[in-house]
Amino acid sequence: MNLKKIALLSSFTLCLSATTMGVEIHDNGDQTLAVKGYFGVNYYRDKNDDEIADNASRIGMHFNHKIDAQLSALAVYELGIDLVNNKDGLKYVNGDGLKETPNENDPVWTRLGYIGAKHQQWGSITIGKQWSPYYLATIGTDVFEIYGGEASGTFNLNTDGGFSGTGRAKQALKYQGEFGPLTVALQYQASKGEISLEGFGDDVDKVKAKFDRGYAVGASYVVNNFTVALGYNETDISLNLNDTKALLTKDKSFAASIAYGELDTLGLHVAATYNQSQDHEVDDKNHYIDAIGTELYIGYGLDEKINLYGGLNRLKPKNVAADNHYKIDYYVIGAKYIFTDVFRVFTEYKINNSTGYSGDKKDNRLGLGGIYYF
Repeated sequence: MNLKKIALLSSFTLCLSATTMGVEIHDNGDQTLAVKGYFGVNYYRDKNDDEIADNASRIGMHFNHKIDAQLSALAVYELGIDLVNNKDGLKYVNGDGLKETPNENDPVWTRLGYIGAKHQQWGSITIGKQWSPYYLATIGTDVFEIYGGEASGTFNLNTDGGFSGTGRAKQALKYQGEFGPLTVALQYQASKGEISLEGFGDDVDKVKAKFDRGYAVGASYVVNNFTVALGYNETDISLNLNDTKALLTKDKSFAASIAYGELDTLGLHVAATYNQSQDHEVDDKNHYIDAIGTELYIGYGLDEKINLYGGLNRLKPKNVAADNHYKIDYYVIGAKYIFTDVFRVFTEYKINNSTGYSGDKKDNRLGLGGIYYF
């Protein structure tokens, strides 16, 4: 593990211990420092085994410096933390808990890291590793406590979407502005390097994907408790399959969504996302595929503490060989109990109709967990 990360994590913990559930560490009127994040752990069980794994735990420092009445400078550094350090548990992680590369085993890693400036009227410009404008269109269904985030195109290649630019985009320059009910965002990504997708067995492709420059746009609009959003991301990639000649192509993904209500409140909350992509996803043999995805979340708050919910994730390839049966297709039913804004517990059951390339069916799975926010 990187010793600098350990030292920084220790300093975060010291800051937290010096406050009483307070996020704000420092405020002198012109400059503030806040620590934000949560610790989460889940228990999983299916017909073959059980497992305890981290649930996207993170801890971050948020800086803000007031330059004048309208303009401020900002910086964010957020670390992902695997509380239980269970490498095998990565197969259970939902999209938000994934790392920048699929083979990364470090229990502490950079989730976000950027600096920038924000104008009260004209919006913000930030540079670094940050959430993509594309996520404006997919965040509405990325709200399950345990499962989900697999069919919107946000977290592709079993990563956090950093290389493609749809999730926590790396090497990104972003503008985002809020104009009443309308939010708009634009992103440019510099050349991002190469990612390797390894597999086990002679029939699994070994893929090296080199990601060049890319861009993304996103927008959302809120009216009468409804939110509609669109997102598009495109980046140039070079694919080397099993050490053969590189293939030049474009990684493209489009998403549209609609949501009603507010999450974790009394009454109804519904969100749906549609995704269409080209050379953006891979199947379980590491074959690059074009795909269509849908995500749905339906929740109902019985009161301020009890919430019942359900939904689905469904991703199906387009124009693949007849013997390729790969698909992501599952339903989720769940319930959560919110003790306070700081602590909650939940359970989810995945009814799994997903299949691998060869048609092997994936198991149903029960999950139980809790999250402590700070």
